[in-house]
Amino acid sequence: MKKILKIIVLFALAYLFIGCQPQTLIVGRSTMNPVFFDQLDLKREHYEILKTVTAQAKVTITETMGGLRIVEENNEFEALINGSKVDVKSGVLKFGYLANDIGRTSKVTTSPGIIKAKQSVQTYVPNDPETIARRLAKYRLINEAKAMGGDGVIEPVIASDIAVVNKKTTVIKTTVAAKVIVLKTDR
Repeated sequence: MKKILKIIVLFALAYLFIGCQPQTLIVGRSTMNPVFFDQLDLKREHYEILKTVTAQAKVTITETMGGLRIVEENNEFEALINGSKVDVKSGVLKFGYLANDIGRTSKVTTSPGIIKAKQSVQTYVPNDPETIARRLAKYRLINEAKAMGGDGVIEPVIASDIAVVNKKTTVIKTTVAAKVIVLKTDR
């Protein structure tokens, strides 16, 4: 009987040390600096404004027994929000940041190990569906601007529409528009 009890205790300890590891999330990130005309300390011949680009993100939020289920319209990701915890069920979250809105993106955590303490990096994922939609729209805008050869964007405009579909379902559609700027360089 004592032998069985020891085995159970060993399995419980092994689970405690091995099973409680933080989840590794894959999150795509990109940043770009927005510029406002009053901050642009260049003469007109030093830059070129290409055109206005627009990016959009649409997510559907459904209340479930396990929390809020968020699905991107093209099924790029599915996440479950329960309180402050975000569990990515499928896909990759993609976040874009303009200038100083990057904030906190990760933190280093320490967890006890059998031999020594282990350190890992935990990715910060916002638990607000509108923030997730805004970050995805910004990510897409940055990729559009980069594809055009842009060095930055001028005066971005961000708008979110929130529509209640039924008692348990809400759709958030975020649109980001900005003018792409290219700096003329010496060749």
